[in-house]
Amino acid sequence: MPELLFKAIESVQVRGNYPTQRSIFASLDQRFRQNRDGSSRLPGYIPPVARVSFIPADGQNSVWKEMRLRDIDLPLLMQASDGDVRGHLERILRARIGSDDANRSLLEETEGHYQAISARFRLAPAFEDRFVVPSSTSRDFPDEEVSHKGATLLRLSRLGYPVPDFSILTAEAYRDRRRSFNVSLARAVENLERLTGQRLGSASDPLVIALRCAMPRYAPGMLPTYLNVGICERTLPALARVYGRRAADRMYLNNLRNLLLCLGTRGRGILADGPSTALSDAELIEGIRAASDHIRAAAPRLLDDSLFQLHLLSLLCYRQYHGLRDLLFTVARGERQYPALILQKMVCSVRDERSYAGVFSTRNPRTGKGFLLETGRNIFGEDIMTGTAETQRTASGDIRDLRRGFPAVYHFAPLADSLEKEFQSPVTVEFAAETHRGNELFALLQVNETGMTGRAAFVSVVDLHQSGVISRKRVAELIQPYHVKQMESDSIPEGALQTLSVFCSGVAILPSSAVCAKLYFQAEEAMKAKKRGERVCFCKRAFLPTDTIVMREVDAIVSLTSAAIHLVTICQTYGTPGLLNLEREGVSLTEDNRLVNAQGLELAEGDWVTLSSRRQKLFKGRANFTPARFARFLKGESTDLDDRERRVFTEMAYAYRYYCQLVRALKLDQISTLKELIRLVNLDLRGEKDEARRFVNGWFDGREELYVREVFKSDMGDHLNQSTVFEMLAPERKVRFFQTALRLCRAERRSGYAAGAFMLGRFIHAPQRVALWKALAAGETAALLNEWLLFEKYMRVLYDVGERRVARARKQILKDGLGEIPLDPKTARNLVTLKLAGTDRAAARKLIPEWADAQMPALFDLLDRPYGDFFDYTAPWAKEKFAQICLEAGSTLPDPTAV
Repeated sequence: MPELLFKAIESVQVRGNYPTQRSIFASLDQRFRQNRDGSSRLPGYIPPVARVSFIPADGQNSVWKEMRLRDIDLPLLMQASDGDVRGHLERILRARIGSDDANRSLLEETEGHYQAISARFRLAPAFEDRFVVPSSTSRDFPDEEVSHKGATLLRLSRLGYPVPDFSILTAEAYRDRRRSFNVSLARAVENLERLTGQRLGSASDPLVIALRCAMPRYAPGMLPTYLNVGICERTLPALARVYGRRAADRMYLNNLRNLLLCLGTRGRGILADGPSTALSDAELIEGIRAASDHIRAAAPRLLDDSLFQLHLLSLLCYRQYHGLRDLLFTVARGERQYPALILQKMVCSVRDERSYAGVFSTRNPRTGKGFLLETGRNIFGEDIMTGTAETQRTASGDIRDLRRGFPAVYHFAPLADSLEKEFQSPVTVEFAAETHRGNELFALLQVNETGMTGRAAFVSVVDLHQSGVISRKRVAELIQPYHVKQMESDSIPEGALQTLSVFCSGVAILPSSAVCAKLYFQAEEAMKAKKRGERVCFCKRAFLPTDTIVMREVDAIVSLTSAAIHLVTICQTYGTPGLLNLEREGVSLTEDNRLVNAQGLELAEGDWVTLSSRRQKLFKGRANFTPARFARFLKGESTDLDDRERRVFTEMAYAYRYYCQLVRALKLDQISTLKELIRLVNLDLRGEKDEARRFVNGWFDGREELYVREVFKSDMGDHLNQSTVFEMLAPERKVRFFQTALRLCRAERRSGYAAGAFMLGRFIHAPQRVALWKALAAGETAALLNEWLLFEKYMRVLYDVGERRVARARKQILKDGLGEIPLDPKTARNLVTLKLAGTDRAAARKLIPEWADAQMPALFDLLDRPYGDFFDYTAPWAKEKFAQICLEAGSTLPDPTAV
């Protein structure tokens, strides 16, 4: 028999990606069935590695060597005794040098595993329907049904990345919850049991679940995650055998903390807030006893029924979604979305002092160069995401720096390039590392595009383009308005915020943005301050579309309510930092314009504040900041820089100029949507009106119907962006737009909200030239006046009931209409050019669409009134204004009695 070239194995350190029963089955299936689609061929797969210390046969100093393993080896190597681990590795080594006995033994063991797993996966595949989706599915699902997180995890799992098994309760399951929720939840659990080989509530091999509530649009920190679901008194001994008693107790206490939430006010104050890392063993046991006693008195079933725990926590997720509907509606800019629940096998990141969880960014979010690793030892992942745990940051350009301290991340890091290629962006990976006796496994929990500073975005995106990873068009998509604004603005070091006191928290609209400004509550005062050259933070309880004129000019925006769709649009379009939903933190705005927080601290008009999007907080006072110098450097002006700053600015200037050249070289046929055109106009061609108009009109030509269809897709919050582009159309193209839009409206019975959320009425609400009305046929005039009337009614509803109630009552508006509004000459003054055009109003009245608003005849009656009712000829300013309108229309001032 061939002899091993060493005396003994001294120690072993295993590193690898987290194995799942599915990945092990795929690997075995490839081997035994010659299946060429096995996980080892997928882009997210890296085989595990054992770093082994050998004592040479001559007994001299030990040596370290690495050997590749199979996924099937990992469960044994992670759980077995030291002697069994060494024995298993020796058997592998003997097989590799030709030992028939070792080969036979490994093959028999592997075949046994394959038969057992194959029976589970082949004979009883996971259940799948419109309510339940397993991680093993081969189908694609839209974000609207499985959430942004769910769709990403399905994608990553299919590509072979180390995603722990999961099952999704879809948005449809939420919508149908009153009829089918119990059955769907049970099926989702059965899926997870089949995928993992464990059982929920089992006393021998219990399944522990991480429950996550997620939305179609990425909304970090808004919806809950409940870890360690399913742990009860019956399962605790089995968990202690696997993870150790202290880790099992911490997991159980974490679950009890969540279960207390199910009791509402009855569960408050039983356990102290904060992570359990610092608790002694005695304190853990006492915490478990106190929580268990309280739950036993209120709802004893929670302590011994794992499925019942999951059921109540799932309903708690739905209740929390209900409480955030307005805010989520705002963040989604008026799109109604529904939650999905993700049930995932729990990864233990508190197994020992070396265990850790964290986030790994493929590009440093502050510089765009190298990677950034942020970790917390011996904590639950949610402690990092919620900011309740201290973290360690490791920034470097060489992944070898991770080898000693973070072997699991070091093992996974080579996949960074493939992830950037897959997502066409720098990415941030949320993960947990399960460790045991020096062995480490990397479990991928989520991947998102990295939120970056302006500097980092330009540097990293240009590098990705030069490397051939992303296209020119993708470059334009990744650079956001706030990135450009940051490059041109003052910078606030992170440490500067530590000198300020927190006034309140909120929901940040943009990532990685910060600004110092003076606080103003009145539009007039805010605009005066801007004229004085001040930085302005505009704060109101709620914003209306009419506030957009002021919001476009200020430096930061704060809304006390969550209903602020137009605010979100402004911030995203112009890169303006903003905070929402301060009322939820107990903040109020008094009648005499003072902002008061829950502790009674006040801010008056004109006070300095600092807004940090990264921390999602409003600070009282002015942070120390570095004045904007990059714009001067870019122009070649003299700038006081040290050597390091000069290197950084030179790098930034190169990336910025490279980006500008790419974007300006975009051709019309490379812009496929109106959204892309709007972005180009608002960001890349800002300040260049002539070039922007040329682009808009050129894109419109040959795409008239596409343009109209894109406008029809608009929702509440899109009015400003759409109007900006529409006003750039030449007069004859505006005519063609309305003619095409009205033709489609007539054919498809569209109007009002169904025609782009009253967008046609918004366009015609602005004063139009006489030539436009002259170009329209009588029927087109009638239909367009109907759109004007519906928009006026919509605006009146906004003023009367507020954006929050409009959002909730959208379906009712569509069903019952917008009610009546008073019609007077002042309201319809912008329609006076229609009268000057000499439009045959009698003919147009006869062609009012049958689906038109009931007040259309009254509107025609109004337009038949004399000019003197629209403009007071006795008031010089009014008469002068009307005379100017007539001059531009090429007509003389009519007699005030003329109609």
